[in-house]
Amino acid sequence: MKTILVTSLNPKDGKTSCALGLAKSLNDQGYKSTCIELFNSNIESSQTSFIKELHPNEIGSFPYSINLANKNKIIEDIKKFNDTTDYLIIDTLSLSDTSQEIAEFLLEIPESSIIIIIKLETSDSITTIREKLNAASTIVPKNISGVIFNSIPKYSGLTLESNIAKLREDSNIPILGSIPQSRTMKGITSSSILNITKGILTAEHPIEYYESKIIERIMIGGMVLGSGKDYFNRFNNKAVLVRGNRPDIQMAAINNNTSCLIFTGEHTITDYIKYHASEEEIPIISVNATTHETLNLISSQFIELDVLHKSKITHLSKLIDQQVTLSNVL
Repeated sequence: MKTILVTSLNPKDGKTSCALGLAKSLNDQGYKSTCIELFNSNIESSQTSFIKELHPNEIGSFPYSINLANKNKIIEDIKKFNDTTDYLIIDTLSLSDTSQEIAEFLLEIPESSIIIIIKLETSDSITTIREKLNAASTIVPKNISGVIFNSIPKYSGLTLESNIAKLREDSNIPILGSIPQSRTMKGITSSSILNITKGILTAEHPIEYYESKIIERIMIGGMVLGSGKDYFNRFNNKAVLVRGNRPDIQMAAINNNTSCLIFTGEHTITDYIKYHASEEEIPIISVNATTHETLNLISSQFIELDVLHKSKITHLSKLIDQQVTLSNVL
């Protein structure tokens, strides 16, 4: 069994998603791969639940609390995966949250290598990227198999990729690849919108029933000219924000690949809108605020949300297949 520790330079660099995407990519290639979370002070967290849902863990007590009082038991529990998996992917703490003691412990895990996830920003120059690489190698100077640059901004992609290519020639850390930004990876769910808006749900099922639909963008119903078909048909995986007194636009949205409807202002939902939305399994969320106020509310929180979702992991595993070279790791 080969053990791959996945860490990141900072929190929210995409470490957990990349660990799960890597595990799925390996499984899809025919390997037996399992992902576990090493440390978490809150074993009831949504992240822990999600990882265990994708990779049911019946061996050991992962994740452990963030201390090394029982490090021998941790290593023994890791070894128990030898007979059941080819690659054990361990989602561990980000480097900025890693003490020197924990960094030294990670290097004690047998047959292990380390992949570091580093998120790049539009403003990153070749100098700042090199500084990020140096910072990572200072904390864990050994066993680093490589770095994956994550979430390459779309409109800076050419510049950043050019800088990455230059760094490949003189970096002490192998650069395994770079993953571009994706609307799918920033998508949210209907329950996220319900929580943000504190709206009222009208649907046949509880909001959790609709979680399989990822929402990548918000479209405004007030922008519709004509029947709405050409407007709404431009995108899938969308929520439509529309005044509650516009059943014509609501119906156009229902008929054109909408995942969630958000009705604004005081209104009564007509029976035929309820019926057709139910037939298409589209939840309706009603809020008393105006369309403009609701859009600002959702937009202000949309970018900050980091929703773990099965469709994101599938999407990310395909990006890893296309963009990342794992020969240094496997």
